[in-house]
Amino acid sequence: MTRGTDVLTGRDFWDLTWPKYFEKYKKAFPRQAYYVYFVTGKPTGGVLEIGAGSFRDIACLNRWGIKGIGVDFSFQAVKLARKVFPPCGGKFLVSDGFNLCFKDKSFEVSYHNGLFICFEDDSKIRELLNEQIRVTKHVVICTVHNKANKKLTWEFKRRANKERLYAIRFFEASELLALMRPFFKRVKVYPFGFSPFDRFLRMSRIPLLARIIYLLTYKFWPLSRCERIMVVGYLE
Repeated sequence: MTRGTDVLTGRDFWDLTWPKYFEKYKKAFPRQAYYVYFVTGKPTGGVLEIGAGSFRDIACLNRWGIKGIGVDFSFQAVKLARKVFPPCGGKFLVSDGFNLCFKDKSFEVSYHNGLFICFEDDSKIRELLNEQIRVTKHVVICTVHNKANKKLTWEFKRRANKERLYAIRFFEASELLALMRPFFKRVKVYPFGFSPFDRFLRMSRIPLLARIIYLLTYKFWPLSRCERIMVVGYLE
């Protein structure tokens, strides 16, 4: 199964795919919203989600009173999200990650979850980073699927034989760090998605308590068991 740029970077593919998968994804636990809160607290200068897909995470941040906007280049994704999350509909926009419809430094924080996994070409990832940095003042968050989790990589490879959605690129932490370091004053790796903590999140639903527990424990999480890797770049 061909991966990356040959499969997952076209708008037509996602316009056809989201109507099939949207219901499943919008019901999923909004983990990225919690992880943004873990590392940034409650930003007052605005948050941007790029490649928002189901828009569940940026909708969750808005429910918490964090001013946020979500964008995706798929017209179908935006259309569906506006129906599912009507209070946030005006904050969901069609915009391409390579040419975002915002002025320089419009947001305190920007993030995406699973955007880089669509690209085999590192030069395209650098283009995306440049554009993300252009619209961001302080913190850039990039989350990708974890190559060190062998069970997960095998499962995606198996599914990719039948469903193109799973034909993604996995990253080692060192790969993502190498791509991001030239752009930032400092970068930091965080584990993302570890089942015992996920169960706690689902039970608590209290962002502040979840943030405290995460900050006390994340250094002890074995990265090989985590679903994803979150790398945070600090511009100041």
